[in-house]
Amino acid sequence: MNSIKNESAISIWDQYEKGAAFKENIGLYENVRKNENFYIGRQWEGVNAPDLEKPVVNILKRVVAYFISMLVSDDISAKVEPYEGADESVQLMSKCVNAELSRLIEDTNAKMMGRDAIRDAAVCGDACVHIYWDSQKNRNAMYKGGIRMEALHNTNVFFGNEKVCDVQRQPYIIISMRSDIEKLKNEAKENGCEFEAIASDRGDDAKSGIYPDHSENMATVLIKYERDEQTGHIWASKLTSGGFIRKKWDTGLELYPIAWLSWEKVRSCYHGQAAITGLIPNQIAINKLQAMLIKSVKDMAFPKIIYDATKLTNWSNKVGEAIGVYGNPNEAIANIMHGASVTPQIQGLINDLVSLTKETMGASDAALGMISNPDNTSAIIAMQKATGAPLELQKMSYYQWIEDYIRIFIDMIRVYYGVRFVTAPNGMNVVDYSKIGMLGSDVQVNVGAAAYWSELTQVQTADNLYQRGLMDAKTYLEAIPESYIRNKTQVIDNIETMKEHGGLNGAVQ
Repeated sequence: MNSIKNESAISIWDQYEKGAAFKENIGLYENVRKNENFYIGRQWEGVNAPDLEKPVVNILKRVVAYFISMLVSDDISAKVEPYEGADESVQLMSKCVNAELSRLIEDTNAKMMGRDAIRDAAVCGDACVHIYWDSQKNRNAMYKGGIRMEALHNTNVFFGNEKVCDVQRQPYIIISMRSDIEKLKNEAKENGCEFEAIASDRGDDAKSGIYPDHSENMATVLIKYERDEQTGHIWASKLTSGGFIRKKWDTGLELYPIAWLSWEKVRSCYHGQAAITGLIPNQIAINKLQAMLIKSVKDMAFPKIIYDATKLTNWSNKVGEAIGVYGNPNEAIANIMHGASVTPQIQGLINDLVSLTKETMGASDAALGMISNPDNTSAIIAMQKATGAPLELQKMSYYQWIEDYIRIFIDMIRVYYGVRFVTAPNGMNVVDYSKIGMLGSDVQVNVGAAAYWSELTQVQTADNLYQRGLMDAKTYLEAIPESYIRNKTQVIDNIETMKEHGGLNGAVQ
């Protein structure tokens, strides 16, 4: 028995429309469009001023780039810690899972997605990744299928409870995307669903971001995830406005395959506040002042010639040309009038606005490396650290986001990997990944500088124990992180072989 009820495609589509109406009511679509435009430098759109230059002093993009570099400059590592006193099978399982997590981080391009996530969260308010199982991946390999990760825009993710930002507490989650209509029809046919009613649509401008998709051969696709309260499993369904692509099925997962990151949380709303939303008026003021300064210089900086029109009907600058005048030619008929000087207060105001805006966002000149005379390096470093302090909350949220998708990786390994052969110190072993629950719930994810410190401490401790004769060679190598020794498993196997043939003596045994 399960608590999941059958739903029509229309009812799920209505839930999607309800979620879109909520986004519209809080102004998400318009904010995202405006923020994206200002970030990429399209800051004068819709302004009707044909006689005015339109300069862009894009401080927002520079500061967001600083945020990205500050938050994702460190590496990512994930480590599963089994419970204390675990037996050999649990230890083997933890090593296999750790190795697979390292491979998945590289295979899914998770590090690059981390940079994109910080950018999306800072500009649009939220970032999201969707992790899913692709049965078509690795079709020619021994183990077919694989885990994939894709970035989703916050305009395309709809939580069932809009007041809660916790993904795993949602009654359901809907994601929308655009896909080729022929591909959808073939997929529906393979899944035994009616495909004749599936038709292309031109998309909705309000829900498509700043680049609407009006392709004739594309359709909007929804994937709905919901939790079965009795079994705890996540069920999924896939559909278009014309009907189901695949009706509800049990994924076997216990976690929603969605990792959600907000830049700054907003009370009673799952959408966060972007870093640049409140500072767009500053950017507009800076651009306007710069535009008016340019116009003032163009109009007034160059001298103008004035002449007496009663004596000279027109003015000519041709060299050596005779000029006829009416009246006494010895009297002044023309003069030069200098324009009014531009007050330096304008440029000072622009500079003050730029500096205050950057400092408000937590990116001073010292933090951005814009120091003309870097004499006192200690003071500069201290100032940079102090400037980066306001980003600690975002860094903690980012690390939690990484831990969220690592846990989803582990959940998918449990469901989809099954029994596999793995290389272990004592040769080939058979591991049943469906029993990954034996590791317990103690899953620790180390990110960035904490990972480097943890690994360095681990190596130093192992060195000390080995040098004092309190650890044999095999145990020493097993304690060293994988990244420090290439072919560590083969080295351990060689040690075991040498011990069997008496090749190692007491100091290293």
